[in-house]
Amino acid sequence: MARAVRRRGNRVWIDGVPILGFGRGIECAYIGALAAALSVTDHPSPYAELMGFSGLAFRVRWWVSPQEPGNRGWCPSTPVGEFPEEGDAIQRNTGWRFRPIARFTHPGGPHMEELIPDIVASIDAGIPVLAYPSIHNLNMGTIYGYDDGGVVWLLRDYFSVDGMTLVPAPDLGPVVLIPTHWEPPPPRRKALLDSIAMALRHWARRRGPDPDGPCFYGADALGQWAADLALVDDPGGGVTEDERNNLFFVSWWNFCALEDARSAAVSFLEAAAADLSADATQHVSQRPKLMGARSQPSAPLSPAPTPSSGPGPARPSPIGPPLSALVNASSSPAPRPSKPKPSNTCGVRPRRPARPHHNQARAQETLPPASKQPTTDQLRGCDPWSGMTLHASASARPSCTTSPTTWP
Repeated sequence: MARAVRRRGNRVWIDGVPILGFGRGIECAYIGALAAALSVTDHPSPYAELMGFSGLAFRVRWWVSPQEPGNRGWCPSTPVGEFPEEGDAIQRNTGWRFRPIARFTHPGGPHMEELIPDIVASIDAGIPVLAYPSIHNLNMGTIYGYDDGGVVWLLRDYFSVDGMTLVPAPDLGPVVLIPTHWEPPPPRRKALLDSIAMALRHWARRRGPDPDGPCFYGADALGQWAADLALVDDPGGGVTEDERNNLFFVSWWNFCALEDARSAAVSFLEAAAADLSADATQHVSQRPKLMGARSQPSAPLSPAPTPSSGPGPARPSPIGPPLSALVNASSSPAPRPSKPKPSNTCGVRPRRPARPHHNQARAQETLPPASKQPTTDQLRGCDPWSGMTLHASASARPSCTTSPTTWP
């Protein structure tokens, strides 16, 4: 049941929205913020389920970097969740519909204060809103309340102090995602097969979503990642100290994102067994064990495949042939077994803290240290929303109530 909307003085908030933060087993900020927002609605969808239905639990990506010495650059947005393709899968498989608003290139600045009436209306209806906290913090957060009619937002942020960040409306980041309504989703088995089919497409994809996209996918991603790391030990590689430090940070973060994704995949596949045929259940039950074993520190790592620029032979799937067969699995579901007990088979996995109570005390807005904030040059290359229809034109600023009817 949806949580109550509370009011005290000039403050309005939705009760019970979970605190966000890294190291809580919800490393994908987009999915963590979305799961927090939906958790207080009549149609919640937990983190592992959203990771699975979006295909993000199975993703492997690596940033496309220029290869000229001294001009190489890798972006920590490599594993970002909020790509349009994954957002479309969430809408398709959960029943939730969203109105996306992106203003990276809005004339004269994003002018996010224009969205005050829309965000206030959603909060008053008991539905939190997703947003980037600021232009310097592009980790998705959850707006769950406001002060003074929307002059200041109450936001769950991955860098919040005491779970709450206060953000003046004009300072809100350039992306907002407003849940509009919920429709009955397809059967869970159909949604499961859709997510697995998407994972298989991404493993075989060489680069995307378009030929000039910012990321390699699947086997090509692992191969290019390994090739980039090899540059560090190559005397003729010409890697500068700044490039080395950047590559270290991006590799560390991408590895953390992969561990979190496969941990979510284990939970997702264990829960999925109840919605598959008997034959498919036998295959899928082996995947969590394999994924868990591979993430143990003692497990040997297979050599990364060499990137290929041509068609080449078919590449093996990390999900494995048995799971590939699920896409064409029998339509006859097996008798529903008892709900599997959650297991911790993925090595180090932070304990999920108890759900916090709403913090009514004010907290000062905080941002990452200045040394960790992205520069303007970095932001120019990190816009995952570049393919969407923006609410802007060169000659006029359209009304913020004009939005695409489907995910861009």
